[in-house]
Amino acid sequence: IYSAAKTIPEREVRYMVDLYYTAQQMRIAVEGKLRTIGEEPNAMLALFLEMFEEVEKDIQAALDVYTHNSPIGSSFRRIKGVGPVLTAGCRAQVNVHIAVNASKVLSFGGYNPNMKWEKGQKRPYNADLKLIFNKLGRAFVFFSNRNSFFGQRYKENKALIEKRNAE
Repeated sequence: IYSAAKTIPEREVRYMVDLYYTAQQMRIAVEGKLRTIGEEPNAMLALFLEMFEEVEKDIQAALDVYTHNSPIGSSFRRIKGVGPVLTAGCRAQVNVHIAVNASKVLSFGGYNPNMKWEKGQKRPYNADLKLIFNKLGRAFVFFSNRNSFFGQRYKENKALIEKRNAE
């Protein structure tokens, strides 16, 4: 896994990130089903749960190697709350040759208030990147009490918005 993970092509990284989140959804669904059964479940469900957990771990390990073997990935990983899957997702979805600044990256990810999406037109943003941004935001909220730079920016912005709403 580790030698192959160093040179994964971007198109495969996108697929691996998607596969990771699919396996995660399946694992969560099986865990929920096992909780609702209440009695001793059939061994097959427990086996599927183990399989989905292993797939998640293997993909995460491969993406960990992939992200540590690039300067952009390594620097992105230093952000508290950002792991190998989010880093690989951002790196695979953002074309730095097209999105040359932060506003273009955010627009490409669907965060442009002036963007119009008319009925019958192709979506004007990357839905997978928007999902990654959503997950990044939730990570920053989760780490907002743990000395995280972006978590602190979240707390400051939230306080400002709450103050404006109160006024």
